[in-house]
Amino acid sequence: MAMSRSGFMWRLAVSVGIDLADFTFGRLLALVPWEEGVGTALLVALWGPMGILYATELLDFTEQFDAFLPMATIIALMVGWRQGLLFSPKTKLPNQGTPQ
Repeated sequence: MAMSRSGFMWRLAVSVGIDLADFTFGRLLALVPWEEGVGTALLVALWGPMGILYATELLDFTEQFDAFLPMATIIALMVGWRQGLLFSPKTKLPNQGTPQ
């Protein structure tokens, strides 16, 4: 899945939003399967197969500990790092990389 740097940043912002929602509203036991099921589907749509890792949040039945692990953001950073979008410069100069 090829994406631009700005596309990566938008997807990263959505992932951070998912983690913030999990931290605030995800601690309510009534929302457990809904929030994490929808979050998993959204992360698979955003990041591909790596988004399935978000389903590991279902392992915490108390919903008190997984809110402190920003899994959606970790997935986003992993995909960005693997694709070289995390630490690469925004723009490359025309002569960059060619010896003069």
